[in-house]
Amino acid sequence: MEAFLSVRFNPHRQSLVAPFIQNTLERPEVQEICHLTGPDDFMVRVAAEDISALQRLVLEHFTSRREVAFVHTNIIFQKWGGGPVVPVDQEMARTGGAR
Repeated sequence: MEAFLSVRFNPHRQSLVAPFIQNTLERPEVQEICHLTGPDDFMVRVAAEDISALQRLVLEHFTSRREVAFVHTNIIFQKWGGGPVVPVDQEMARTGGAR
């Protein structure tokens, strides 16, 4: 199963970011981590064997960290793939500016 974890720091300090990212990427369940703007500081995509494994990951790795104030879990029911991201200038050149 896969899930997105929204993670908020308190306090959000630059000195905490790199160690958090490094430690989080060392977890085999972690597929991707993004540093965000807005109320959530990070979005982490994870894959776990089952709901119990996901719960252990959240409790043992994320909520146990002093800087983590909040974790919101969204379980992925289904997903679809998209095409590659095309830079805007290439897209405009290809279509003559039409959208």
